[in-house]
Amino acid sequence: MRSATHLLAIPFLLLAIAAAPEEKASRSFAVADHGQIQLSYPKVWKVSVRQGPASLKLPPTITLESAEGQKFMVQMTPIPSRNGKAESMEGLRRMAEGRGQHDLQSSRETKIDYQELKSDSARGYYYSLTDKNPDSGEFKYMTAAVVGVGDLVLNVTILDNDPKRPQRQQAIEMLKVAKQIGAATQPAAAALVTNPPGKQLRVAAPGGKFELLMDQRDLQMLGEQGQGNSKAIMAANEDGWAVSIFLEPAAKPGDARVVRAFYEERLKRSPLKRDELKLAGDAKKATTEYVIKDLEQKNINVYMVQEGTWVDVHISKTEFAPEERKMLDELVASIHVERAPGKK
Repeated sequence: MRSATHLLAIPFLLLAIAAAPEEKASRSFAVADHGQIQLSYPKVWKVSVRQGPASLKLPPTITLESAEGQKFMVQMTPIPSRNGKAESMEGLRRMAEGRGQHDLQSSRETKIDYQELKSDSARGYYYSLTDKNPDSGEFKYMTAAVVGVGDLVLNVTILDNDPKRPQRQQAIEMLKVAKQIGAATQPAAAALVTNPPGKQLRVAAPGGKFELLMDQRDLQMLGEQGQGNSKAIMAANEDGWAVSIFLEPAAKPGDARVVRAFYEERLKRSPLKRDELKLAGDAKKATTEYVIKDLEQKNINVYMVQEGTWVDVHISKTEFAPEERKMLDELVASIHVERAPGKK
């Protein structure tokens, strides 16, 4: 017969095993002219990095994935601040709110609860939303974070299907201990211009057959997310302008008006009421313009089709003033596609 002491020891042994910390891995990622960003994360997570041409000095897009218990993904882009100094909490909050207003339109929620993230090396904000109409196989929950680390800003997307699993909180903890190693050697603004001569945002389509271009103005790239043949690009500035660019395979044949009709059905299911709705454009470039009064936000979506790919460019401006109409029209007019270099 086993002793009572031995039997009592079993639960304590199990508790000790359960409480054992998960093994961590640490890795640093180079950011042109701004040293490195160092991350510490569960060792079971898989890491990949996508880096643009070295000549453009674009920041990397870092992806961390796991299938332990559930499918899970983190994508982040470390972006140099425009003035070469650490962003203030107020500035980070404005960036988070600019992104949040876009994300809110496709979520079940009608308001965003911004959570503060702060440690010795990182500070910023994050929020979580639920996809209103997730397609089969897609993630249901999204947590977005805008985090300042040194003179870098991390634009982060955390995707999962079960908020009760530990991965989401593990990702938040990873952001809290993120560190910048090394100092900037050039002004931060130089690293933000994706196409210096023309000052344009230039986005390569999945597969690289064509590029989408539009005026950059003072919009700051907040990063890029991609999966399969789909891609999303985000940019914003401190004046309340924000741009999201989505490229995905065509769901059906047709011109830009077909694309608009398809996405209009989705927008109609949004919990946010759209006022002053106006449809315009033609078969090559169709637009939907509206106002979301609850957010004090002017919006316009520009739809196009190219090489079997649907293009949706969403431009928004908070506290839109009549004198800003000229800039909105110029941004819309500047959107066009070009054949990628070397492609026929």
